[in-house]
Amino acid sequence: MIFCLIFCLSGLLFSHQLDVVIPVHKKDTENLDLLIDYVHKNIKDVRKVYVVSKHKFTDKAIWIDEQDYPFSIEDVANELGGVGVGKHIRRGWYYQQLLKFYTYKVIDDLTEDFLILDADTRPNKVMKFIEDDGRVYLDHFACRCLCNEYYKFLNRLVPAIEDVHKGYNPVVHHMVFTKSILDSLFQQVEEVHAKPFWLAFSNCVIGARTLDPRYFYAGASEYLIYFHFCRNFFPEKILLRPIAVMPPCGSITESFGPRYAFVTHHNYDRTE
Repeated sequence: MIFCLIFCLSGLLFSHQLDVVIPVHKKDTENLDLLIDYVHKNIKDVRKVYVVSKHKFTDKAIWIDEQDYPFSIEDVANELGGVGVGKHIRRGWYYQQLLKFYTYKVIDDLTEDFLILDADTRPNKVMKFIEDDGRVYLDHFACRCLCNEYYKFLNRLVPAIEDVHKGYNPVVHHMVFTKSILDSLFQQVEEVHAKPFWLAFSNCVIGARTLDPRYFYAGASEYLIYFHFCRNFFPEKILLRPIAVMPPCGSITESFGPRYAFVTHHNYDRTE
């Protein structure tokens, strides 16, 4: 009896709960309920699942209205500039990155460490994201090249980041964020640029104003920014973990072996 009690208490002591946040556009709603089921099945220590969207799309998660954020997609588009103010061709792509960064400021009850998961990506096997000692796993591909514009943007947004190892590709469609680290990132950016983080981010996409197509499709990456910020300033709080992600496939229901940690199913590749 005493042994069982000690075992249960030790489980509580070393269990770090994790909230999951999924930003969702209506194009990704067809498999949303199924994705949430996979989250509960394959991600360990999940406490709550939140969906950030313009409208409520599911009853399986807590809905967070995009209107609760301090900016709109039109605000971001206006700051990006380009032909047709408010109609920037990639406004939604930059907007959703900012939604992820600001989530911890909008959701009051969010766990200290929380997993951001793209709505077109499902966990394919059981995974743990927080070690018993509290360090979090930051996943990445090994030695995959990224668009050089990502790194130029990073240097403009956070000039203090000096150690950028291009052998890591953290654009793996998910990332564990830590609120205290985000506080530090916001503080650095806002001190350097003398404006709110979302404005600094939008204004650093300088190519958008010249309609350079490189910036429409690869002008910034929220995951790369956070990954290298952690590597530079909080290495003691993270564990880097190489993983394999199944390239875009036709269906979220396809079965894949344990080699793949996640499966992506972009809406333009789907067969369903």
